[in-house]
Amino acid sequence: MTYQPRPHYVTCSECGRRVVRHEIDSHVCEQEQWLDDQVVRLRSEIGRFEADLAAWLQTPQGAFERYYAATRRPTTTSELVLAHVPTVR
Repeated sequence: MTYQPRPHYVTCSECGRRVVRHEIDSHVCEQEQWLDDQVVRLRSEIGRFEADLAAWLQTPQGAFERYYAATRRPTTTSELVLAHVPTVR
């Protein structure tokens, strides 16, 4: 049987940051580090979503949604504010 030394650093399972082994229990993930790790972990799914969206936008329904979004987009700040004001009947 061979001796396997324990590594001095371990990787946080939440944010992917390397942390000193004896400090892992008190480690608090930084939001930016966590987000970066999630983007890396989900890179293939993000790529697949972008490809699926691009393909869908080429369909008649997608073309209509692009047109509808472009024509309904507010062009000024006042239009943007007024778009969210409920109408009273």
